[in-house]
Amino acid sequence: MLRILVVEDEPPILRSIVSTIKSCGEDFVVAGTAFNGKSAMEQIEKNEIEGQLFDLVLTDIRMPVMDGLELAENIYTCMPQMDVVVISGYHEFSYVQSALRSHVYDYLTKPVSKDAMKALLTRIDVMTSERKREAHEKKLLEAVTDFDVSHGDVTARYAPFLLCAGAFPTVPDNSMMPGRAFWHANDLNNIVKGTLHDGENCFCFDGKSESERIAVIETDSALRSRDIANELFAYFEKQDIFVTTIYPEKLYGLNEIGHALNLMRIKLQNSLKFLHISKIGEFEDVAVPALTDSGSEGVIPAMLSGNQARLHAALRTETERLVSVEATQGQISHYFKEIITKNNNRLKVGAEALNSYFYEVDYSLTNSVSAESFTDSLTYLLGNLLSMQKENENDKVEPPLIAQIEEYLKEHFTEDLTNAQLAQVFNFVPSYLSKLFRTYRGISPSEYLMKYRIRKAISLMEENPDMLIKEASSSVGLHDQYYFSKLFKKETGLCPSEYFGMNRKP
Repeated sequence: MLRILVVEDEPPILRSIVSTIKSCGEDFVVAGTAFNGKSAMEQIEKNEIEGQLFDLVLTDIRMPVMDGLELAENIYTCMPQMDVVVISGYHEFSYVQSALRSHVYDYLTKPVSKDAMKALLTRIDVMTSERKREAHEKKLLEAVTDFDVSHGDVTARYAPFLLCAGAFPTVPDNSMMPGRAFWHANDLNNIVKGTLHDGENCFCFDGKSESERIAVIETDSALRSRDIANELFAYFEKQDIFVTTIYPEKLYGLNEIGHALNLMRIKLQNSLKFLHISKIGEFEDVAVPALTDSGSEGVIPAMLSGNQARLHAALRTETERLVSVEATQGQISHYFKEIITKNNNRLKVGAEALNSYFYEVDYSLTNSVSAESFTDSLTYLLGNLLSMQKENENDKVEPPLIAQIEEYLKEHFTEDLTNAQLAQVFNFVPSYLSKLFRTYRGISPSEYLMKYRIRKAISLMEENPDMLIKEASSSVGLHDQYYFSKLFKKETGLCPSEYFGMNRKP
């Protein structure tokens, strides 16, 4: 609904304009009238205090006390988001030119026809609705990123959902996780829209990791959250990756969303069932299975035997058992770390090798989308745990594989690469490639790719001063400008606009 203030000093013409607006439809409401610019400004300021802003001011140009041009300048200075349209006679074209220089959106000529009025109002209504949505989305973005949101609408009508594709990221190196590729291939906004009723709106945002997404739904019913979660579950069941949805069991105000999401994140970390599609209420008690330690009986002897096939079979048995009882990701991580810790009197693994193994277990969990891929990674990790601690990597010549990985990353830097894809290309498990590459380059493949993309973006923008930031971002394979800016600042210490000067356009 477009709220309009009409400013005209001649009553008959004022009544005619108001009548024309009313004939254009219920979406256009005359929310006030004034006979000069001074009276109009008083109404505008009064409505701002009451929280009922006008969307559009339709004003005559030649009026006593304060004319339409001065009114337009005052509005632009105080409330640049408010549109102004002037109404003038054919003989006043010089005034219209001055008005357009005074930041007026458009003009109409007297007498104003219904068709011309409706066309103009419809165009402004669409533009105003989009502007309001963008402003509202910006407030929600502040809320979900846990800023101190103490202003704006705090009415309890928001249902925040937290969704995680794949494992919960417990390692800092997560930019090439399977979840990122999934979200880039699946538009969460469209997925959620398919679950909504009339009158409900959704806003979707990136989460704190590449696997995480946030959906905030405007609704009047807290009961709708479970229904929406069920429909999302049905959608994710058909996908090739497991997704966990934490849904709210009550509605929140704008200033409560960030806190609610942080509590959901704790719930997610503690309750995510590895390789299982799940939907969990934010206050729901999740049953965590008690795990028996049968791994030491099969895994440790297999490790000591040095037989890779035997070790793989033992690990497959343990992994499938843990997945079948719906063990959480945290339980599985702890389980395979404890197997080594509790039996280290027999294995005699050094502290450095042990810490490396702990990290690689979590790295393997975050990059696995099946029991088979996790078993393969564990087989590599445990099969090499005893021998690798004895190797002196400094005495080894860099294997050709490192240069091959580096060249592949450079050739395919615009693509949406994952660790699993990289491992498939070179026929090794992700943990092996990451550890080996990190040994000789000091960073992981995903960190290398991120740095290379940022260098390429900087080069493009330096060579093309008129290139927009979003164009440079897309050119290097990062289609989310917000994510690109985060990576850019992480790499350079500055936002793109700060790095190139404030004249650089988004």
